[in-house]
Amino acid sequence: MHIFTDKGLKQSMFSDIQDIFKHKYVIYLLINREVVGRFKGSFLGFAWTLVKPATMLFVYIFIIGGFLGASRNISGYAILLISGLMIWNFCSEAISTATASLNSNSGIVKKIFLPRQIFPIVSIGVAAFTLVTQLLFLTIAYLFYQVTPILSNLIYIVPVILGVFPLCLAFGLLLSGVNIIFRDTQFILDVVLTLTFWLTPAIYPWIYARDFFKQYEMGYIMFEVYIANPFTMFVMASQQAFWPHFQDNSDLIFFDSPFSFRLWFSVALSWILLWASLIFFKRIQGKVSDAI
Repeated sequence: MHIFTDKGLKQSMFSDIQDIFKHKYVIYLLINREVVGRFKGSFLGFAWTLVKPATMLFVYIFIIGGFLGASRNISGYAILLISGLMIWNFCSEAISTATASLNSNSGIVKKIFLPRQIFPIVSIGVAAFTLVTQLLFLTIAYLFYQVTPILSNLIYIVPVILGVFPLCLAFGLLLSGVNIIFRDTQFILDVVLTLTFWLTPAIYPWIYARDFFKQYEMGYIMFEVYIANPFTMFVMASQQAFWPHFQDNSDLIFFDSPFSFRLWFSVALSWILLWASLIFFKRIQGKVSDAI
């Protein structure tokens, strides 16, 4: 394997980043191809992007929220649920598809020279399109409850955007590189994402986890580990941005300020992880075509 000096590696990485920006129109075309191709020939077309999320929301609102009591004494539970779940859905879709992106585009990778980083980036773009469509559910929930978001709280969406995109791209670059060598990676990822989903307060209030861990002698440490999950930080920040009922449920407030250290530490960690993933991907990308 070719070994770069630190200076040479940095220069090479910056050159790669510039090369990616030069191919921004290619990225747009590939995102458009993925979005259009996903529903080509189907009767409902783009409406399918709403069918699965709508079904899952129905299950979570009425089964988890109603039958299992997660919505008990929580005003506007559907808004709390949607605002957190749409961030989790984005992260899950982005990381899953990015992990398989090099293998699923093997024909292009072998025949056309493009920066390999483009393919995980395209996966993030497609997931972002799905995220935007899911804002429709949030709008419907606002109309149903006849409420609007608190404008001063919308600032919380800034660290969410600044955190989830680099975090998902970091995992996408890292895991797509590993996946071309160790093909079980994407299957292991499915299991890990399932576990992480239930360890992220997307469909239940975070205080449920806090109260659960209180039962144990090491409960405080266990809760700190739970809350250190960056997905947890971004999901809760999204809920605080879009959920207008904090004044009715003050015990559910986690961040006392949009400049909370925990929140911005998660943002910083996401960018550090992205930088490390770019370095890793740079070192292995020369073997991508051969491995595929």
